[in-house]
Amino acid sequence: MATFFISSRQANIRFRRSRNPVIGDEFSSRHGQKGVYSQLWPNVDMPFSGVTGMRPDLIINPHAFPSRMTIAMLLESIAAKESESESNSLVDELGSMLTACGFNHHGVEVLYSGVYETELTCEIFIGPIYYQRLRHMVSDKFQFDTISNVWP
Repeated sequence: MATFFISSRQANIRFRRSRNPVIGDEFSSRHGQKGVYSQLWPNVDMPFSGVTGMRPDLIINPHAFPSRMTIAMLLESIAAKESESESNSLVDELGSMLTACGFNHHGVEVLYSGVYETELTCEIFIGPIYYQRLRHMVSDKFQFDTISNVWP
């Protein structure tokens, strides 16, 4: 897509193109939880929920939450899960809203391995979250140097 800005003496042209994510691109949630795209798995190999069939697009290390204290991100996920259901109830507590929709009170689910198709031995918190790709893309950051010595 091209955008043209024309004034009396100059013309600014901006081009925009879509890029598929590659390993090393940076993403961020609305709550500032940043991360780097580190591994690409086929969709069929991702774990899935036996109840809803939901497969995650992104897996976040749980150790990221205590260090960044982005608890609102978990609340966003619970609220988004509740809003996906067909329930129209206006209940104050998100946990009771999830229970009314047939989910676990805490938002956790049992997932199944996409590779082995066996039940995972732990409950996993899963839900939709808004993520955006940042402008820090690997394809724009490559560098080279012909002067420096290379140590083996």
